[in-house]
Amino acid sequence: MRILTLPVIDVELMQFLMLRDISYAISATIGFAVGLILNFFLHTHLTFKAVYSIGTLIRFIVVLINYLLMVFSVALSNFLIDAPILGRPLSLSLKAANGFLLSKSWVYKNEI
Repeated sequence: MRILTLPVIDVELMQFLMLRDISYAISATIGFAVGLILNFFLHTHLTFKAVYSIGTLIRFIVVLINYLLMVFSVALSNFLIDAPILGRPLSLSLKAANGFLLSKSWVYKNEI
């Protein structure tokens, strides 16, 4: 069960910060970090119904590879059309699929 509001929080936070003249790179990073924290807690408690542990948290850090996908998408969108916020929807499907597959096959593998 994936909570569909998470991408909205991530993207809206980025847009909110950019409207306050914070660079798109910093705004995207902060939005990603908030989304990562929420994803960890929601995946742990709802998606995989796992018990929180330091080991799970450490394994979840591998999902930071999604940060690279997001940075690439935002930078590409900024370069091509001068609209970094439009790179976020591009990265969302990549991040969702990658994050779920990594979580299922490695992070929570022993939990389910």
